[in-house]
Amino acid sequence: MASNKRRVNRVKVHQKQDDIGKPKKTEAIKMAPNTKKRRKANLQENKPIKKTAKSGISLKRKRKLDIVEGGVTANKKQRRRSAIFTAAAFVVIAAVVIISVASPTGFIEWSQNLVCTWGSGGGLPVAINGDVALNLDARGGTSFVLTDNHLYAYNSTGKEIAAFQHGYLSPTLDVSSQRTLVYDRGNYCLRVDALYKNIAQTEFKNTIITADIADCGYTAVALNDEQYAATVTVYDRHFLSIFKWSSSAETVTNVRLSPNGKTLCVVTVKSNQGTFESTINFFNVKTGEKTATKTVAGTMFVDSVCNSRRIFFTSPSSAVSMKWDATDFIDYGFSNITYVGVHEADSMFVAYNSDASNECTVSVLKKDGSQKASLSVPFGFNKICVGKKYVYTLEGDKVTQYNYEGKQLKSFTVGQRSTYIAPYKNGVLTTADMKLGYYS
Repeated sequence: MASNKRRVNRVKVHQKQDDIGKPKKTEAIKMAPNTKKRRKANLQENKPIKKTAKSGISLKRKRKLDIVEGGVTANKKQRRRSAIFTAAAFVVIAAVVIISVASPTGFIEWSQNLVCTWGSGGGLPVAINGDVALNLDARGGTSFVLTDNHLYAYNSTGKEIAAFQHGYLSPTLDVSSQRTLVYDRGNYCLRVDALYKNIAQTEFKNTIITADIADCGYTAVALNDEQYAATVTVYDRHFLSIFKWSSSAETVTNVRLSPNGKTLCVVTVKSNQGTFESTINFFNVKTGEKTATKTVAGTMFVDSVCNSRRIFFTSPSSAVSMKWDATDFIDYGFSNITYVGVHEADSMFVAYNSDASNECTVSVLKKDGSQKASLSVPFGFNKICVGKKYVYTLEGDKVTQYNYEGKQLKSFTVGQRSTYIAPYKNGVLTTADMKLGYYS
């Protein structure tokens, strides 16, 4: 009898780690065909990288690198940010230095004056408050009108940007690059203003002969004196006294400061055997030393204008100029002088009628004292001014425009009462009939 063998089932012990590395039954294994293109790609992938001397990166194959922000990279970015910040700070500092040089009264005063000029008005003409206009001047895009009781400032759109009350009997206006000076000639009071505030306002014990304000903010004042013929004092931009000089016997007719305030010029006059004699004295404001003296016989200089290089003196019978160190003296030979003034910011003009004819000669002088242009205009005008390209004369109620060759170009009827004219941009400002107008 055949014996039945018992079938024994073996139990296989299954462990979890046996599945490691094996795909799940539910996943499909993705296969890629072993093509020539794929074999070439695999070959390139496993090929060693050939480095260059310059960059260390293969020219044939570049790997995509993941940059991890760390010490070297972070330091490079920090250095880059520091360099940008330093460059920006340098630009700002350079701008402040340039502005400070261009405006010696300081960056803060320049910027606050600039802010005051912002805003729009109704345009020109604009009515001027007051009974009578006494002077008109312009600085850049700002116009200054002196009346019998106020000094007004307007921007190019006719907006009133400043108004200062003075109440002087004989007010005289002088305009520098950032400030205005108004003083009561023959009386006691004086004031200095920026557009946004009053800098100084004082009343002297003695009467004012004449005064001047420089672009740097320095102010020179000549006063009558009980002990001397006159005393001249220079004040810094904070209106503190820094220089004083007295003339023992000669009368002071004119004072002028160089634009940087370093040099003071004082003109004194005396009579020598019935003939006037003018002495031009130059002083170093800082040391108080008299640096030069120039005597011109036969004339009494009563007016002067200046730029950074030269100073020009005029009397009714003569006109001369020299450098601030009293060298390079020029006698222009003009006579019967009717007007002298500033053209643009640094050049001068002199109007004279040497031969007493019906023609008046206008000589426009460069910054170095040489002649830029000479032209003839009909004599008999009330006022004259010179702009960048044109000469303007006022006769009655009519303003006439001439070019530098003397050709008449245009005429404007402006009005008659309280009329002053001043060059402005490519045209002329007027105060006719107590209205600030502009013609071009």
